[in-house]
Amino acid sequence: AELQRIIGASYLSQGNYESAEKNLRSSLTLQTQIYGKDSLEMLPTLVELGQVSIATGNYESAEKIYLARLSILRREQQKGAINPTYLLVALNDFAVLRRAQGYSKEAEMLLREGLALKSQIPPEGRIAVGISESVLALTLSDQGNIAEAENIVRTRIAEIRQQTNTETADLAANLNGLGNFLMEKGELDESQNNLLEAERIYRVLFNRSYLPLGDNLRFQAQVLYLQGNFAEAEKKIDETLEIYRVNARPQFINYPTALTIQGLIFNKTNRIVEAEKILREAVKIRTENLPKEHFLTAFSLSALGECLTTQKRFDEAEPLLSESFKSLKNSQGEQNPRTLLAKSRLAALYEKTNRKELAAQYR
Repeated sequence: AELQRIIGASYLSQGNYESAEKNLRSSLTLQTQIYGKDSLEMLPTLVELGQVSIATGNYESAEKIYLARLSILRREQQKGAINPTYLLVALNDFAVLRRAQGYSKEAEMLLREGLALKSQIPPEGRIAVGISESVLALTLSDQGNIAEAENIVRTRIAEIRQQTNTETADLAANLNGLGNFLMEKGELDESQNNLLEAERIYRVLFNRSYLPLGDNLRFQAQVLYLQGNFAEAEKKIDETLEIYRVNARPQFINYPTALTIQGLIFNKTNRIVEAEKILREAVKIRTENLPKEHFLTAFSLSALGECLTTQKRFDEAEPLLSESFKSLKNSQGEQNPRTLLAKSRLAALYEKTNRKELAAQYR
């Protein structure tokens, strides 16, 4: 049972989710026979199964695992019965799940609870602390706090480079995060440099269908789109979607984001009918799986509004653009780059419909 768990965990670390789940479920079946249904010995296997479910977008399955086991982990850690690293990892994973479900504030609370254990974590568990800090950066970015998120990942990158000369998945993940935050701020050249370094590390360490590599290529596609290099952007987003479709369900949080970017690229390259179809699919997935006020829902709505504006379907575009701007203003702040982009799209619509005074208000 333990051997199968280790094999499953190894496949998980490689991004081979199908083989990981197969071995972990075999291990769990044996552990249930040996120890009984609710034994502590099964907790590591359950947590790893939860990680597989999160990675592949099976959020319902993951939620059942963490809701059932997190209170046990908290209790046993307080009693000193388990290594605090187990609780830290579980809190981090549950935070990743809550973030993917759109509950950013709850995710932040879980991460800060885990990081409060930092002084109790043994040396071999320090990487889990680093992962929690990196996920916290993403969570803060979701809330519009890009400056603090950027500061966290820059600190992590400096720490990793100081600790080892080896290029690791942890380093690549933080380079990915930094590239994303710089892209959001419009610092495209530095963003691209960090993303290319992360891509090189991912391709050395993992196979070509590794999900974080897909995230990296998605960020690169967005940078290239913003630079006006639509042909290269399309190549990157095509590879991204291929990776996502192999490994994850449509509910996977980054899948509709990739669709949105693909739709924007098509809109700029005169494939407007196809662009609208893709963007409507992205909006549908978002509205079915995230809270209405979530910034990613607004991101896709705003993109669809831009596509409809291109088609001169102004009456359909205006409510989408107005709704997304108001939503982003509330969730991200008035000066956040995401809000400013939505605002500029609304201004463009008003200009094209000869409402100059309204356009001026949104410039």
